[in-house]
Amino acid sequence: MALQLLTERLHAISGHVAPSVANGTPASASDGVVWVDSIVSDPVGKRWGNQWGNPGFVLDEFGFVNKCAYFDYQRDVIRFRAPGRARKKRPSRKRAKPKSVRPTAKTVITARKCPFCKGSQLTRDYDRAHWKNSYDLRLLETGIRRVVTRYITTLHRCQECGRAFLPPRYKRQEKFLHTLQSWAMYQHVVNRTTFENLEGIFKECFGLPVRFSIIHAFKASLAKFYRPTYEQLLRTVLNGHLLQCDETGVRLQRGKGCVWVFTNLVTVVFQYRDTRKGDFLKTMLEGFRGVLISDFYSAYDSLPYPQQKCLVHLIRDLNTDLRAHWEDDEMRWLTNRFGKLLAAIVQTIDRYGLQQEYLTQHKAEVAIFFRELAEQEFQSVVVKQYQKRLLKYQEKLFVFVDHDGVPWNNNNAEHAVKHFAKYRMITNGRMTERGVADYLVLLSIYQTCEYRGVSFLRFLLSGSRNLDKFCESQKI
Repeated sequence: MALQLLTERLHAISGHVAPSVANGTPASASDGVVWVDSIVSDPVGKRWGNQWGNPGFVLDEFGFVNKCAYFDYQRDVIRFRAPGRARKKRPSRKRAKPKSVRPTAKTVITARKCPFCKGSQLTRDYDRAHWKNSYDLRLLETGIRRVVTRYITTLHRCQECGRAFLPPRYKRQEKFLHTLQSWAMYQHVVNRTTFENLEGIFKECFGLPVRFSIIHAFKASLAKFYRPTYEQLLRTVLNGHLLQCDETGVRLQRGKGCVWVFTNLVTVVFQYRDTRKGDFLKTMLEGFRGVLISDFYSAYDSLPYPQQKCLVHLIRDLNTDLRAHWEDDEMRWLTNRFGKLLAAIVQTIDRYGLQQEYLTQHKAEVAIFFRELAEQEFQSVVVKQYQKRLLKYQEKLFVFVDHDGVPWNNNNAEHAVKHFAKYRMITNGRMTERGVADYLVLLSIYQTCEYRGVSFLRFLLSGSRNLDKFCESQKI
């Protein structure tokens, strides 16, 4: 009735006011009626739009005046000069040299053997001294301190072969050490702090010259360092009795790709692929002997493993279509019947957990439901589609009742991929394939630490690459 009243009222208005529009202004503006065509073709354009955007002035003079009112224009362009004075030559802008950082410790490095002939007869030229700084952070319970170590050496000369050299240890010394890199990547992965913001934090809070490009190198360096940890996590997931999968798209600087997540209850592994096709799954999952939990993406259907489809995806689809077809009696019957069946099973899970001993009592109810569904002849188009879908996945909807510890949903994988989805919001279109792959190595370790209840930052600071041993040490 409300829709009928609204429709009749709109017809009355359209019949009362002639839709004549001249120069983008409706002829009936005095009656409070504005036609849609006049709004779309309005040259002003954004009078009802974003208040911070360009309002799109009709007059060019207004646009010029508005441009000169911008904050940056007033600060950088407009300059006041006293009348009668000669205009001074503007000094050239030269890049300021970075201030030298005072070292907190000094270390002298010397060599005992020649790296070329292994001779021990060495002399040192103290007039040709070399030094360089290494920057690091020290994390305390009360805060974070900057640590600057100055490494000093001299030019060495071998008396046996006559060659001059600097000590290899001095040449191998890195400029930015592990704790500083770990802290930066912790902020980037966990708190999603961008590299531009990290550059400002290092300069403002620690007085360290850490450029944007250097922080990019931190990610690649730590990803390479923790690659063995990542591979161990992947083996752990594939050797388990349970595997949950999900995928999401990502836009790169050149083209698009897909990020896949593989997880069980305590371990998470991300992988980047240049396509959403699941051709690689058969090769990667070769030897897997557990239950595969996924959504209804067709790439999983051909895999030769017991599969449990996510019932949360199914009930969400049912709920959406039920709202759209509330008058459909067949749709209400289907949703009520399936909802009562699933609710009874979930109540058993809440009471006893995911134990086959108690869940098998519902197998008879499941069989009755599918038998009734197959015997029905529905008239509704949407219900026929659900009938075909449910019967197609009949053997993959209630697999969890025949196993211990197998969930009936894919929430673990969806929770893991959610963090990447938020990270994608600030980096979409700016990443490369290599950058995404390096980030996913660190993200896999972080999500695994979160699932196991240990600190990702403490694991990075420990310098260990064995996450299992680190988790055991945190339980003591």
